[in-house]
Amino acid sequence: DTLRCYSTTWEGAGLVVEAMRERRWLCQISAGDDCAADFSRDDDTPAGRSGDACALTLPRAVALAALRALEGER
Repeated sequence: DTLRCYSTTWEGAGLVVEAMRERRWLCQISAGDDCAADFSRDDDTPAGRSGDACALTLPRAVALAALRALEGER
């Protein structure tokens, strides 16, 4: 499972964040009672684009949010 290597460790989450930064995506994370991640990017559309996710662990939230953000690029 490709997602597993990025969604189970802090190192994997860091690789995802860095790869998204290279694509001009900004990342916000929250690790309170719920773990959440949001990738956003300003572009030519008024609302911009984003991908967000909540999960039991922060690395998984980061990986899922990145996938959702990238799905919007297609």
